[in-house]
Amino acid sequence: MNQETELCLCSENSRDCAKLKQAVMEPGEKSQHRAGGVVKLRSRESRAQRKRAVQLRMEQLARDLCLTGERRSVWSLLPVNLLMRILKLLPLADRGRCSRVCMRWHAVCHMPDLWHEFVFEFALETALVSFTPESLIKLIFEKHSADLKHVTIKVDSQEKSEAMACNVLTQLGCCTLQTLKLRSLLGYSFTSVQPKQVALAMGGIFSNSPLKELAVEKTLVDDALLQMMAGKSQATLTSLKIDFCPALSASGITSALGICVHLCELSMDYHQLSDPLLRALSTPAHVPMKDLNISVVEPDGKDTETFSWQNVSQAGWDSFAQHSPDVSFNLHFLKLEEESFANFFHYGLPVTLLHFGCYVSQPVLCRMAQHCPRLQVLLLGNTGMEDPVDRAILEIGQRCKQLRGVELSSSFMSCAGVVRLAKLCGPRLTTLVVFEGMVVEDAECDMERMVQEASKHLQRPWNVEFFPTWFE
Repeated sequence: MNQETELCLCSENSRDCAKLKQAVMEPGEKSQHRAGGVVKLRSRESRAQRKRAVQLRMEQLARDLCLTGERRSVWSLLPVNLLMRILKLLPLADRGRCSRVCMRWHAVCHMPDLWHEFVFEFALETALVSFTPESLIKLIFEKHSADLKHVTIKVDSQEKSEAMACNVLTQLGCCTLQTLKLRSLLGYSFTSVQPKQVALAMGGIFSNSPLKELAVEKTLVDDALLQMMAGKSQATLTSLKIDFCPALSASGITSALGICVHLCELSMDYHQLSDPLLRALSTPAHVPMKDLNISVVEPDGKDTETFSWQNVSQAGWDSFAQHSPDVSFNLHFLKLEEESFANFFHYGLPVTLLHFGCYVSQPVLCRMAQHCPRLQVLLLGNTGMEDPVDRAILEIGQRCKQLRGVELSSSFMSCAGVVRLAKLCGPRLTTLVVFEGMVVEDAECDMERMVQEASKHLQRPWNVEFFPTWFE
């Protein structure tokens, strides 16, 4: 059996690696030098024979190099930088096992570069996320508190989880972080902890760490904390994600964004959007935005009685688009009643990606096509109707000259409509996703002809997507 293996020699100029290269070569075999010190070995032996031969040569090499004690294995020749790259790919449990191999590996496992990023997980209600043990938390803050730079905390709504997460936040106040991410797994976080305790814990972080990135999700962060963070991180903050944080107001966010002039990535809720906020992002001192992600979610229960949609004017969007002409503006409709769409798409929006994860009617889609000329990607979920959405999709393809991606996950479209869309957009439509069960054959075109015609207009092989099938 002809097989080929590669042996990477990272210390090409060292004497040990020169011996290693000579040891693993077959008698009479010539090495092939390539960039990066790669030597290719060709052998007609079986895999077991070749493995045994390499093992014998490794043992002989260890004897030749007089490797004893901590250096009795050829693995000790592995450079530290390469060993660290391998360890970074391992789960934390496996990394702990590696630290018990030898003193050298133990020292490498505790090098600062391996502890710059860490994810604290506190979840009792789901098996998809592990629970960070208290012993490991103690070890981290005893030995590596100065090394932590990028921290993520995942927490559910259980009282024990929130208490441990709050304890970690308090200890992080002594660290100098660059990135802090708080992710709520189930419901809102820190609802069972005293608000003052959470404010003190996060205040310690915001007052000591000039953050580059802050992401909080379903967390009771208020305007005062955000203002404190902005005051400390005004020269460093480039990314801010504040999704589903009901304690934050539009005026509080606007005040913070007016200070952080280097911010270029922003993610927030639509009801916190306002004209003053867009003007704050459009001042000459503020850098142009690169990414703007807005989520539209209608509140439940009693909140709907006092809730009103923010009135963002055409002038606000025009000034923002003029200041940040290359911004990637993503608008996600995650939960919205049909009558609430009356508040949207009445004037031009510089949106580049539209995601409808809730019911949306064809008239709304047609109105959207008239006011979103910069649209590049359309992700359409369920339209709530069994009738094909050909009319709306074709109008979008005709009016949105930059459209390059259409994904219809649960919306019906006729075979003839798919062909017309492919003909209308041509090769610029680099992504066209239509599922087999959502395509309706008609007298004008069947499935086979649709695939052929669409591939011709798109100038590449194309086919419908298929739902996965599970067999018992």
